[in-house]
Amino acid sequence: MTLRAALLAALLLAGCSCRGLAGPEPAVADSLASLQGSSFALDQGCGSVEIQSARFEHLLVKPEGDGLTAVVSADVSARWEGASLSYLGLERIPISRELKLPAAPFPALGQLLTLLCQRERARQTGDASALSAMLAESYAEPREPAPEALARLAKSPPPARRRLEAAIRVERDRAEVLEQFAAPEVGGKGYSLRSTLLRQGAGFRIASGLL
Repeated sequence: MTLRAALLAALLLAGCSCRGLAGPEPAVADSLASLQGSSFALDQGCGSVEIQSARFEHLLVKPEGDGLTAVVSADVSARWEGASLSYLGLERIPISRELKLPAAPFPALGQLLTLLCQRERARQTGDASALSAMLAESYAEPREPAPEALARLAKSPPPARRRLEAAIRVERDRAEVLEQFAAPEVGGKGYSLRSTLLRQGAGFRIASGLL
């Protein structure tokens, strides 16, 4: 590690502002700050995320390929398809040499939300095969093993449900998700679902909390 890189890392870990430092960090920090109030679309027709507030800490910008990568801890509050969303996780954001952010500026968050969206689609249509492809190799659910849950789904798909809230916390390659859903019938009680998603290959897979 160079002397400048070591100094930058120490200052960032200490919570120091990057405003007085040379290099791309100040400009990238300004670009990240501009994300507040913006929105971005998810893959697979899974809607859009409207960012209400976003805070960033421990920013480190490094060259990678033909551009730069901003490694940063992101704390985001947003709306997603009518639901409130909170997210805390480490992001690796690709940036051009001209310091332009991508159209979808939160790659990990985008992957996680797309997976949750595809899970709901498969659940509503009773597509057990599609859900099976979303399972992590280490999937474990003591109350109902995956084969039994998938067989039940294929036989009788549950009614559609409406997501009210979602909270996602990511540490390393593990995401803990807590979702709150409205009651499927009038006068009924809402309920919550806890899921664990693990990074596997280029994306995430469901390790618990399938349905």
